[in-house]
Amino acid sequence: MSLEIRIKQEEMFFFSSYILYLCVNILQMSFYYKYFEGALYDVIIAICLVLLIIGEFIAGKINLRVFWGIVIVSLLAVLILHSGNGMGYIVFILVYGFCARKMSIDMIVNVTLFVSSFLLGFIVLSSYVGIIDDYVLYTTGGRIRHYLGFRYSLYAPTVVFNIVALVIYKYKEKINYLQIAILFITNMFVYNKTQSRLTFITTLLLLVLCVILKYKSRRIINNIFTNIVMVTSFLLSFVLSIYFCAIYNPSIRWMSSLDSFLGRRISLGNLSLEKYGVGLLGQVIKYVGNGLDSHGNNTVGTYFYVDNFYIQILQRYGLIFTFVILIALTIGMIESLRNDYYLLIISSIIALHGIIDDLILILGFNTFWIPIFVLLLNKRVKHKSRESKRESGLNQGISG
Repeated sequence: MSLEIRIKQEEMFFFSSYILYLCVNILQMSFYYKYFEGALYDVIIAICLVLLIIGEFIAGKINLRVFWGIVIVSLLAVLILHSGNGMGYIVFILVYGFCARKMSIDMIVNVTLFVSSFLLGFIVLSSYVGIIDDYVLYTTGGRIRHYLGFRYSLYAPTVVFNIVALVIYKYKEKINYLQIAILFITNMFVYNKTQSRLTFITTLLLLVLCVILKYKSRRIINNIFTNIVMVTSFLLSFVLSIYFCAIYNPSIRWMSSLDSFLGRRISLGNLSLEKYGVGLLGQVIKYVGNGLDSHGNNTVGTYFYVDNFYIQILQRYGLIFTFVILIALTIGMIESLRNDYYLLIISSIIALHGIIDDLILILGFNTFWIPIFVLLLNKRVKHKSRESKRESGLNQGISG
C-alpha cells in the first residue's frame, strides 16, 4: 500500500497545521494525553490555528461562494459557543473543512492514512509493551473489552473504520485482494480485543460494498432508489433517530430487543429527550460515559451517555445548528452524486454509523467531513494528482 506524499509550498501551512492537529486529536484519545494535556494542549491548538490563518493570508483569494462559506462557518461557530458546550471538535471540522477548499483531497487522504495508521499501531504497540496502560473492562454480559492504549474501547475500532473508508476511497475499484485482506484482518483483530460489535459491523459493511463495487462496478447500486436513499441518508438517519427515541417503549418486546442489541442507545436517547428536550439554540449537557481520563480514572456518576450523533447535536447545539448542518450535508451529498460517487457511498455509511456513534464528530475519526466541505465550496472535489495526469496525457496527445 504505497502512499505518495508531496506537499506543495503553498500547501505547507495547511498541512503542517492539519498533521499537528491530527496527531494531537488521536493521541488525545489515548493514555499519551497525560503528557500534553492542559496548557501544552492549548498552545498546540493555538499553533494549529495560527498556521491556518497564515495559510489563508498567503492564499488571499475569496470569491462569492467562499465569502458565504465564511459567513456560515462563523455563524455555526457562534451557535456552538452560545450553547455553552465549549468549542468542541465540531468547530475544528468547520475550520479545517473550510481551509481545505484549495487543497488536494488525494493528499489529505494520503496524509491522514499515514498518520492514522502509524498512530494506531504506535498506541496499540505501546499498550502491549507496557509504555501506556491497556485498560480492560469486564462487562456484566461476560464480554472482555480491551481499550488497547486508548481511553475508551470504541476509539481504536473507530480509527480502523476511518482507515478502511480512506483506503477504499483512495483505491476504489483498483483495490486489490491483499489490501482487502489486511483491512479485514485488522478489523477482526480490533473487534476480538475491544468487542465493539456495531462499529465492526459497519466497517465490515464498507468492505462488503468494496468487494461488490470491485466485481460488479457501481451499476449494481447506481440506480434512482439507492441514489435517493444515499443522498438523503443524513436526513433519513436523523428522522429515524428522533422517531425511535421518541416512541421508545420498553414494554414492547421488539423495541426492547432492538435497544438491547444497540447497547441501550435507543432508551438512553429517549431518556435524554425527556430530560433535556430540544431548543433552538442548544444547551449545556454533561454526559457520563465509560471513557477514562488521561490517568485511567473513571468518570464519577451514573452512566448516562447518548452515542447517537443526531440526538447529540440536536440537544447540545439546537434546532438551528442541526438544520443548517443537515442541509449542508445533504447538498454535499447531491454534489457527491454528480462528482464523486465513492464519496457518496462512504458518506452514506458514515451517516448510518452516526446513529450508533457520535465519534463521527471528531476529525481524527472521520476525515470525510473535509471532501464534503470542498464540494460545498468548489462544486467538485479536487483530485490534483489525477487532474495533472489527465493534463499530462492530453499534452502528450497534442504534441503527438
